[in-house]
Amino acid sequence: FSSCIVHQQLRAPEEIIDAPLTEKIDVYTLGNVIYSILTGLLVNRNYDIKKAHRRITRGKTEEIDEEFFVQRSPAEQVLVKVIQWCWTFDAKERPSIFEVVEYLEDEVRKSVYSSQDTY
Repeated sequence: FSSCIVHQQLRAPEEIIDAPLTEKIDVYTLGNVIYSILTGLLVNRNYDIKKAHRRITRGKTEEIDEEFFVQRSPAEQVLVKVIQWCWTFDAKERPSIFEVVEYLEDEVRKSVYSSQDTY
């Protein structure tokens, strides 16, 4: 896996700077995956590995055009928030996967209750 170019461009900051590795690297990657699903674009697609790593270790992430998502569904807006949360640079401040799941479940509940109110 480590030789795969795409994988190298999706790494969490702590993987690159040789910091302690925790499950939070997977949370960072989850943000990359959701970004790719929503936009159809790969993270760091315009950079070679060296530049991608430099961006990542400086806390740079892909730009998310907020206007694009404002005109989308509330669910997509929630996912944008999740992407940004998952991309928290400092792993200690990044949410756990359990926090992400809880947030998503809460948002689904809100959506279900609000849709029931409209009927």
